[in-house]
Amino acid sequence: MQRQYIKWHSPSLHREMELLACGDRGFPGLVFPTSGGQFW
Repeated sequence: MQRQYIKWHSPSLHREMELLACGDRGFPGLVFPTSGGQFW
């Protein structure tokens, strides 16, 4: 499975955001960690 760390600036939140994209095909999904959790 392909894993890609992505960092980008969110214009809505005015801060840098990090995310982990897993896989290279299929239906995309979005998961949010708990308030104390990490993105990975």
